Amino acid sequence: MDSGLSTMIDAGVAFDSGAAPPLRVTLDAVTEDVEQLTLLRKDKSYRDLSRLKRLRHLWAGRVNQEMLEAIASLPALEILRIKTMSATSLEPRAKCRKLKRLIIHGGGKVADMEWTRGLSPGLEVLFLEGFFRATDIAPLGRLTGLRTLGWEGGMDRKLELASLEPLRGLSDLRYLFLAASRVADKSLAPLHDFKHLVHLTCGAYFPDREFVALHKALPKLRCDWIEMIGEHGSIRNGLARRRS
Repeated sequence: MDSGLSTMIDAGVAFDSGAAPPLRVTLDAVTEDVEQLTLLRKDKSYRDLSRLKRLRHLWAGRVNQEMLEAIASLPALEILRIKTMSATSLEPRAKCRKLKRLIIHGGGKVADMEWTRGLSPGLEVLFLEGFFRATDIAPLGRLTGLRTLGWEGGMDRKLELASLEPLRGLSDLRYLFLAASRVADKSLAPLHDFKHLVHLTCGAYFPDREFVALHKALPKLRCDWIEMIGEHGSIRNGLARRRS
């Protein structure tokens, strides 16, 4: 297993190969006592989700607004991973009071982050990819129970943020993923007081001095750019050496 995947598994945003149950496009053969399920929406295949009162872990694909409403009716749900989503509102998520992990790949139609204000106080992992319209991350600062936060762009498009300042209240954070995200003020200073932070993934969009200062504040933090500066003196030198 590569170190990147191992880190993501430790952070709670990825899963061991083969961990997901077999893919289903219908609930016809699913018993009511099932605790884990992988469901790819096909027409109204989610219609009977509400009968799965013991479902704790759901991998869901092609999630539209109606399917999201159906997912919100699952009282025991602890882990929800969504891949590809056309829903525009995530407000129904507030009904899942036992939710501990929420992972969404593809939130381009969600307009803002106000929906996070109603999330379960027990939420530990929040990983959001492709939320290009919802660039005001101020509401995330209230999720003080988070140990993992992912706020990432996509392969062909960067996510633009004004600052990491709204995250200062997340003092228990251990893992932070900011791949394909640009921060306008180019400051990592808001992370200096994250005494439990052990891993940072981000692009080399910050000045070297920001990584140096972050390393001084958090000497045990693992970050590829900090390691590159330590080995080669600067990110520029390190990238040049990598290309040669």
